[in-house]
Amino acid sequence: MGSFRIAGMEVQPGKLERGSLTVGELRDGTSVSIPLMVMNGLQDGPVLWLDAAVHGNEIPGVEVIRRIMREEVNPEELNGTIVACPVLNPFAFQAGQNWTPIYEGTSVLDLNVAFPGNPDGGVNAQAAYRIFHDGILQCDYYINYHSNYYPAVEFIPLTVCPDRRVLEDSIDMGEAFGLPLCEIAKAPGWPTYNAQLHGKPAMLVELLAHGYLDRRSIEIGVMGTKNVLCHLGMMEGTIVSLPGLKVEPGAYGRRLIFSKRGGLVHFSKGAGDWIETGEPFALIRNVYGDVVEEITAPVQGFIRTLLFGPHNEAVHGGGIIASVLESDPKRTYFGD
Repeated sequence: MGSFRIAGMEVQPGKLERGSLTVGELRDGTSVSIPLMVMNGLQDGPVLWLDAAVHGNEIPGVEVIRRIMREEVNPEELNGTIVACPVLNPFAFQAGQNWTPIYEGTSVLDLNVAFPGNPDGGVNAQAAYRIFHDGILQCDYYINYHSNYYPAVEFIPLTVCPDRRVLEDSIDMGEAFGLPLCEIAKAPGWPTYNAQLHGKPAMLVELLAHGYLDRRSIEIGVMGTKNVLCHLGMMEGTIVSLPGLKVEPGAYGRRLIFSKRGGLVHFSKGAGDWIETGEPFALIRNVYGDVVEEITAPVQGFIRTLLFGPHNEAVHGGGIIASVLESDPKRTYFGD
């Protein structure tokens, strides 16, 4: 195993080094960089890229990366290389919010949908271009950590890319990780989808929860990542089942459920519960206490998330009430 070079760093075999990659510049000319940790093993193997906090308040992946890079993996026992970026969006991270807090007219504010980027574009477009071309594309496999709002379950949104080999390798990674796989038809601006389009098997992991270090969910993230490392032959060990999952691993679809009316939502089902097609699971009452709408399930499956955004059970008409991991026996997810 030789030295590994990335973003101006040269890391010798058996070593863990810190560095950074410049992704932008502030109004006063100050450079903005993302932190990098590179662990180069003693033996040959693939290169795995890990990143977190592309949305600045989704911090559990930061801790997963710390555990993997500082506690769980020994560089002298690693086959291959891990490149880890604990904070992919420094602009949003400093503001403690999802999106980059820099308004530039038509610029995309969400870094997660700005890939593969544009060196002549806005703030996020330039950052995405440098991250993608100088970072992600230098690696063979990719895991992108996110975190969902409470109440929700952990899952893996997996995009369906046109290259069947890359898709199958991505599915294999997700199955090794050990969470339910949620089929996403395509996501043009996602870094994971663009990595797949460039021949890199990739997956996104949704942990819990925005703004919190949920110990149980972080442990799931660490165990799942080690499962992938074992699957890729990068470390010794066996793939283990993740504990305490409310939804069994498998392949599912995605269905969003919207309200028609505004008011306060009263749920009779929780995240991880099974619902049948047509089954009522929530009522909306107006501020006078009248029931104005009964919410029923359009499909059968497991409730993935209740509400979206900062948790508030007072909703507008047309608000997202829930997301369901659809389980249709007539479909073959990732294979239709």
